[in-house]
Amino acid sequence: MMFGGFLFVIGAFPNGSAENIDMLIVGRMFLGVGIGFANQLALIFVANLMNYFSAKIKAGRDWRLSFGGAVVPGLIILFGSFWFSDTPNSLLECNKFDEAKDLLIKIRSVNNVDEEFNDLANSSEAAKLV
Repeated sequence: MMFGGFLFVIGAFPNGSAENIDMLIVGRMFLGVGIGFANQLALIFVANLMNYFSAKIKAGRDWRLSFGGAVVPGLIILFGSFWFSDTPNSLLECNKFDEAKDLLIKIRSVNNVDEEFNDLANSSEAAKLV
């Protein structure tokens, strides 16, 4: 976990001070590897903590708490999803073109998003053919 955190820190510096695409790519590579480490190791760490604390419960109920603990991230995802907005791509998939374009304008803070919108719409149509 420490190595994953170290990679996050190393990747944050070039991303935060990026003056060209190369610095951004290098930073993103370190961040990606750091995410991979943290993603795998954090789950193992949480599982070990859960097992440690549930082992103190008597009467053979410790395994139920261990498995039932899965409700916590499930609830976080469930209720957190109410605050997530649609993306221009998801709106295009539902054929809501005007809403997708309005959202893209809002995200980019510019009115001229025609080229990017057309790219997204063409990609969406190509994906539907697959």
